[in-house]
Amino acid sequence: MKTGVHDQGGSPGTPIPDEYVTHIRDVGLDVAFDVGWREGDVLVIDNGPDGPRPPPFEGTRRILVAMCG
Repeated sequence: MKTGVHDQGGSPGTPIPDEYVTHIRDVGLDVAFDVGWREGDVLVIDNGPDGPRPPPFEGTRRILVAMCG
C-alpha cells in the first residue's frame, strides 16, 4: 500500500491498494501526448464538469451586480 495515498470514496483513511494506483498511473501515461509548447502558451483546465460541487443552495437568492467602466 502507498503511504499517504487514501481512498476518498471509502472509509476515511483507508489506503488505496497499490494495483489501483499503478492502474491510474498507467492509464494516464497511455493517454498522454506531447504538446508543441511555445513561449507565451497558456494551459487552462476547466474542472467544472468533473470537479466537486457544493450542496444545492437553499434560501433566498439575491442578485448583486457590480460594473466598472
